[in-house]
Amino acid sequence: VPDVQPSEYAEVLMLAQEDLNRRFDLDIEDITLVKIVSVEWPDTALGNPEPGMAYAQVIVPGFKMMLEAGEQTYIYHTSLDRVVFVEDSATVVVEPGNVGIPLPVMEPSDSSDELKPAPPTILPMSRPPVQEVPTPGTS
Repeated sequence: VPDVQPSEYAEVLMLAQEDLNRRFDLDIEDITLVKIVSVEWPDTALGNPEPGMAYAQVIVPGFKMMLEAGEQTYIYHTSLDRVVFVEDSATVVVEPGNVGIPLPVMEPSDSSDELKPAPPTILPMSRPPVQEVPTPGTS
């Protein structure tokens, strides 16, 4: 299943299992690791930034992990010693190709049921009006 050695992720796996136990009252023995991918996150948000928060812009090694308990799947983003529960797990895919990079929004194609990337939303930049500042000694 994993592309890394168990000794590399054992600590964060235990943290994620304990977090699921606290959040959803799941038995730790019932929580299994389905997939894990090694990641280098671009900042300390670990790919899951909270609105209004600032994050250090440093490369953070860690993992994307998919856990399962019963029929439910849970996603965690981790550093080597911290885990972040991804609330909207339905939109996250744990694959080597998209690690640490936001996934494009997908929408149905007009000609088939295939998905294609949605066009980017481009917003115009607004600038404050330029104010004339009088030069000292002039009126």
